[in-house]
Amino acid sequence: MDKITTTLLSGAAIGVLAVPALAAPNMHISGVHALNVKYLGVHSKTRIHDPKVQHVTSTLTFSAALNESTAYKNAITLWGEGWFSRTGTSSTSKCITAPNETAKFQKTSHAKVKPVATTGTVSIPGYCAANAGQTFYGPQYTLKDKNATGDSFTGKIVANEKKISGYIYTIKATTNVTIN
Repeated sequence: MDKITTTLLSGAAIGVLAVPALAAPNMHISGVHALNVKYLGVHSKTRIHDPKVQHVTSTLTFSAALNESTAYKNAITLWGEGWFSRTGTSSTSKCITAPNETAKFQKTSHAKVKPVATTGTVSIPGYCAANAGQTFYGPQYTLKDKNATGDSFTGKIVANEKKISGYIYTIKATTNVTIN
């Protein structure tokens, strides 16, 4: 990947939206190619059977544009996300990847989609200082149908901090792909 494709797209914008009132980790997104992100909000609930565990879910829609000649039979990481905490309580604390994150994506008829982990630097101004080597999870997309003009799939990324902070963080994502 070149430097442009590894640039964090969301900066503090998405991180600020990711439920800071619940003392939850912030979320950052990185992406490649032409990528638009629509943030659809956050939902928080406590389960009756386990009231000590707080479930926090964010819903996002990603729209990506790919060129058929470069996407056909080539694995492309469309986007990456991560839930991040900080090592202390001050804004100079380092950002750290939430432990126990997993990713799963729906199959599609036009491409092979599999979860992939990438690394990058995270910095959320006013929340935590830059820290390299943090993990982002997202879909790796390999186009298998030269005649496809579009594609769509869903997936989710879960950070299970039930035993650490009492939270389970989930991102439910829909990815829409336009193929030119």
